Amino acid sequence: MDYDRHPFLPGRWFPLAAALAFPTFLFALAGLRAPKTDGRDLPFAIRHGRAWERYAAVDAAAQGSSTEAFAALASAASDRDPRVRMRAARALGAWGEARALPPLESLLDDADPDVVRVAAESLGKTRSPLAAPPLIDRLPLAG
Repeated sequence: MDYDRHPFLPGRWFPLAAALAFPTFLFALAGLRAPKTDGRDLPFAIRHGRAWERYAAVDAAAQGSSTEAFAALASAASDRDPRVRMRAARALGAWGEARALPPLESLLDDADPDVVRVAAESLGKTRSPLAAPPLIDRLPLAG
C-alpha cells in the first residue's frame, strides 16, 4: 500500500493509526495476556468475533475458572479457525478436569493435523485415566 497517497493519513502515520485502532491486536503483538473476565461475555465473542477476537476470547477464557469460561472454551473447540481450536485445546488441557475430555476427544478427529497433535497432548495433560482409551483407539496398528 502506498501510504503517501492515503487521503486521510499521509506519510508513515497510517500503519500506526491502524494499529491503534485494534488494541487487542496490540496486546497480542506485545505478548501480553488478555484481561481477566468472569466469562459472561466470552460466548458471544467466540461465536461472533473475527478470528483474532475469538483467539483473544479463548485466551481470556483460559485464565478464568467459571462455568461460563469453560463453556466458551468447549464452544471454541469447534471453531472454524484451526488456531482458535488449538488454543482452546491447550486451555482445556490446562484445566486438568474430566469435563474437558469430551471436547478434547472430538478434536482428535479434526482435519488439521496440528489440532490433533495439540488435542492429544492436552488429553495427556489432564492426567485422567479416562483420557487413555481415546488415545489408544487412534494409535496406528503395526503389521
